[in-house]
Amino acid sequence: MGLGIPVALGIDQPMKAHPMNDYQAAVALRYGGGEFAHLIADAQWRQHLPECGDTLFAFLMLELSAEEGCASRHEALRRLRMAAVDLLSAVDAITQLPASDGLPVSGTTFTSQ
Repeated sequence: MGLGIPVALGIDQPMKAHPMNDYQAAVALRYGGGEFAHLIADAQWRQHLPECGDTLFAFLMLELSAEEGCASRHEALRRLRMAAVDLLSAVDAITQLPASDGLPVSGTTFTSQ
């Protein structure tokens, strides 16, 4: 079992500053139309992730962190491409469901392929 998001993001240590790396800052600048750009200049930005309300943004910040092994542009792009493939798979899975009003689909069984 992993350490959990707070430990992985360094927010278990509130006094320790972790500035964003270039890859994280680039995403923060553009993601959501710049909604999180203000975090770039905040050395304690990691502490704001649990309350930011956007788990995808938090995921991207974790995936692009040096603590998680993202130390090059090549690695950052590889990780983002893998996430994009997973997101597109999720879109395909939802697209294949019968149309509904958003409530759980009853009587549907999913199997791994």
